[in-house]
Amino acid sequence: MTNSEEFKYAKNGDGSITVEKYIGNAENIIIPKIIDDLIVTEIEKYAFESCNFIKSVKIPNSVVKIGNGVFESCSCLESVQVSNCLTSISPDTFHGCRVLKSFIVPNSVTCIGEGAFRYCSSLAFIKIPDNVDLIDKEAFYCCSSLKSISIPIKTAIDKDAFKNCPAEIIRR
Repeated sequence: MTNSEEFKYAKNGDGSITVEKYIGNAENIIIPKIIDDLIVTEIEKYAFESCNFIKSVKIPNSVVKIGNGVFESCSCLESVQVSNCLTSISPDTFHGCRVLKSFIVPNSVTCIGEGAFRYCSSLAFIKIPDNVDLIDKEAFYCCSSLKSISIPIKTAIDKDAFKNCPAEIIRR
């Protein structure tokens, strides 16, 4: 497990923790579920931005919210295991993660935000669960390795969600 000293964090009024910034240098990160005897529930926007040495991240199920651009420009990020309690993939979460090859969206997610996977040029597989109601603007912009994607028939897709992306969209 990654040491809690490798994170800058804040104690919230409700007795939970928000990870504000990663200040370590590990390639493989496991975000702790508990820091200072308090449960980690959020990851602040841009907390891991441009951490080009990170290869994998595991987010505990206690995390219910991740901010915009959390992993933006993490150019070596290959794999991410996110919390099963997230309700959205925030805007620009994985923007520029050029070696991320696959991603499984948790069943709890209802929205994939604007530019969430923008410029993930190696992304070849993504699983979209039935609970997703919206895929926002440029969510998969320039995902040049994504050849097909199966999306629930009820999911609203912004007209530019797959701009410059060759994926065949299969409605199910």
